[in-house]
Amino acid sequence: MHKTFWLLGLVGMFLVGCKIPQEPRFERIAEFSPHLGGGERPSITLGLEMYNPNAYKIKLLAYDLDIYLNGKKVGDAVKKEKQQLAGHGNSTLRFELATDMNQLMGGLLGALGGLLGKENAVVVQAKGTVLARAKGIQKRVPIDFEKKYVLGKNG
Repeated sequence: MHKTFWLLGLVGMFLVGCKIPQEPRFERIAEFSPHLGGGERPSITLGLEMYNPNAYKIKLLAYDLDIYLNGKKVGDAVKKEKQQLAGHGNSTLRFELATDMNQLMGGLLGALGGLLGKENAVVVQAKGTVLARAKGIQKRVPIDFEKKYVLGKNG
């Protein structure tokens, strides 16, 4: 009887420890900074605030993303860069987007048109993959999110 109770306790602890991980949630764009000067190719720094509902941190090892504003591609983010999401909290991940002047201006004009139009909104999309590691397990995760920002309502 004593061994059975101990075994049930061990199994219970194992099941609690193997809770199914939850996906991090996109919260908002925390930074959008175009870099146009210096005769170099234009680029954009994009900060995405993410919420990690898990108790453990998630490390971002590399990413390959395409970013769109109102359906117009504004740049590619491809890089091996270590960043991390804190456990049970919000963290801002920063991505450097390579772009060209036509993509950048087309995306910004499309976003401005959306903000000045009837809906007062801009739709931001990110598509691609992220290589992440949590608790020693490494995985390439597909990313495909879209969020509509309404002027004056998204902080």
